[in-house]
Amino acid sequence: MNDLITLQPLLIKALTILFVLLILLIALRRVMSHLYFFNNYNEALNTIEFLLAVEEKHCGNNKEMLGRSLKNHTRKRVELEDGLIFNSKHVRSQIKAEKARIGQINKAYFNKLSLTKFLTLLK
Repeated sequence: MNDLITLQPLLIKALTILFVLLILLIALRRVMSHLYFFNNYNEALNTIEFLLAVEEKHCGNNKEMLGRSLKNHTRKRVELEDGLIFNSKHVRSQIKAEKARIGQINKAYFNKLSLTKFLTLLK
């Protein structure tokens, strides 16, 4: 019986540590999923921006060689033949604005997750 009484505070401390570790694991998982999503989203925006730059260069070459860019003709052809529709929301200026917005969201998100604030909660 005496041994059980001396082990009880240790058991409480161990359970408290396990609880804190579980909370940290959940928080870390949330942060990692946030990073994974925003990295993939940023990569997609970079790809769209790259493809728009390729289109711009290609249309410039067409204009030099043929006297016209054929941009709208090519977009219509892709729409008809491949069933893909160009969304004018994703033009280069909008992509730059979206990247800036994402940067602000990430900065605000990680400012909220200040490690010092979290450690003060544990004390």
